[in-house]
Amino acid sequence: MRTLALILHFVIGATFAGVLVTAAIIAGFHHPAILLGTGVLGMLLAIPASLLVARAMIAPNACADAENDIAIR
Repeated sequence: MRTLALILHFVIGATFAGVLVTAAIIAGFHHPAILLGTGVLGMLLAIPASLLVARAMIAPNACADAENDIAIR
């Protein structure tokens, strides 16, 4: 799962970083430190997202089983 999460992190992190940098530019922030910070923030936010996606890809029925388990109780 670690390898899958790492591969997904590169894709998801680049997407999040790109979205946040674009949002910062549109908001009028043009200082390089701010743009770099938003890119780093996007990469950091991608860590839990990539882990969740990797977990869902490995065990796609895990969420459904948990919901059924709760409903039965």
